[in-house]
Amino acid sequence: MTKTKSAPANCYKALLLGTEYEVGLKVFNRLEFLEPGAKYQVSAREKPNHMTGFPLTSGDIEILSSQKAFDETLRVFDNSQVQFQLPGSQEIISTAELYSRAQLETPHPEGSHYRSYDLYSKRHFRVSYARLLDSHKASLIERFKSAFEQNAQADASTSLCPKQEAFSHAPVVTTPKALEVYQGLAAQGHIYSQYLGGLLLATATGGYSASCVSCVSCVSHLLDAHEHKHPEALKVLAEFLLCCENYLGAMQCALLSLAGGHKGSSRSVSDLTTVVSPVSLTEMFESLRQRGYSKLITEFGLQLSLP
Repeated sequence: MTKTKSAPANCYKALLLGTEYEVGLKVFNRLEFLEPGAKYQVSAREKPNHMTGFPLTSGDIEILSSQKAFDETLRVFDNSQVQFQLPGSQEIISTAELYSRAQLETPHPEGSHYRSYDLYSKRHFRVSYARLLDSHKASLIERFKSAFEQNAQADASTSLCPKQEAFSHAPVVTTPKALEVYQGLAAQGHIYSQYLGGLLLATATGGYSASCVSCVSCVSHLLDAHEHKHPEALKVLAEFLLCCENYLGAMQCALLSLAGGHKGSSRSVSDLTTVVSPVSLTEMFESLRQRGYSKLITEFGLQLSLP
């Protein structure tokens, strides 16, 4: 997971599968993740109520979204994580490293710092910085689309798996090769790959397991996607933690997702109040209050009938 960029006041410590993370409270109002008609026509307060759909298979696209809306969600990157191979070399550098080298080569360019990036790109890649970044991201998106064709609805046996009941989305699986692509793209800052890679590792493809090595990647991918305001990421993580019986972590993620505007996360909270005993639930909420969640408990406690 990338280190959170949130201000301390908007950061919460979350204990997830035995490891403590800092998780930012994010309002889910990123324009690329909203329904087309809600981008500019609704108030900032209402934007989280107009999230677009997030297809998991090619068959979902027209059902949950549209091709145009889906394509727009695929264009969201953390540009600082994109990586380039230097021409005539095996060396791979990130955008952040490119920035650093550019400022060393041209420390005081005429104009903005962007001018130094552009000069570096033209000197070493023979194209402008904007064209370099756009063309490389376009090639990464094409890799995503090829992998996405390998996703499919899971068979009946997976659908009947008791652990799948913790998840609100239909069960989906993919090939090992496609999963490898998603994880590689996630490392390059592709937000949909972070979300999808985490979801697949959390469910049938990852074996619904908290003990496997991949669960660390699952948590990291979903937290990275959440950091960039993907509205589904923390909800999926809450469901995964519920599936793994990490009830405190699941409640922390569900409350933060609700606070960001995802009303669907109330399902995980409701499930938790059903499976956790009253005594354990009381202890859980005392632990939450000690960890700084009192405001969220107060905000959502009454409407969700929490202690």
